Amino acid sequence: MDQLRRGGKTGRRARARAWLALGLVAALAGCATTGSVQGKVTVSDPRAGSSKDAVIVATPMNGPDTPLGTGQAEIVMTGGQFTPRTLLVEPGTTVRFTNRDAVYHNAFSRSSGNRFDLGSVAPGQARGVRFTRPGLVEVYCELHPREVAHIVVAPRRTSTRPLDNGTYLLAGLAPGPYAVRAWHPLLGSQTRRIDLPPRGRLTVDFHY
Repeated sequence: MDQLRRGGKTGRRARARAWLALGLVAALAGCATTGSVQGKVTVSDPRAGSSKDAVIVATPMNGPDTPLGTGQAEIVMTGGQFTPRTLLVEPGTTVRFTNRDAVYHNAFSRSSGNRFDLGSVAPGQARGVRFTRPGLVEVYCELHPREVAHIVVAPRRTSTRPLDNGTYLLAGLAPGPYAVRAWHPLLGSQTRRIDLPPRGRLTVDFHY
């Protein structure tokens, strides 16, 4: 009986080690078939802001549709402006617009695929909008013409914001053709087309 117990335990340990080995092999195989895009965004004119105001999105040319997430984010309406002025969210995220001013606000957008109009939002109130279509959403306030925000809706894995020095990294990307776009709220967008190889790392820089 003791031998059977020991044999059973030994068998379970052997099976556990086998499954662990298979998992490591699968993980290594997954790493072997992904690449990354790195680079730097340079803004020459300091009056136009900085490189960290930009957003980088690598869109696969033949990839599947992006599944919708359930994330949450917030834009605060205060001091007659939206904060933050630029927000990066994944498709399916609900953005809560919170009014912390002592006056009414009416945020809206006419951007294709993500149109909305919150109506009048009283001081202390908040309303949410769920963004499901990838793309740029330009947000305005009907009551304050200079109040502008930009929401970039893009998958988390294929989008990022540059660091303070302008460098960025998108890792774990499947090989294939991509359109890599840098978007800046004051300087517009630039696009580079690449073909990312397996286990490759490509450098894509943007200069404004």
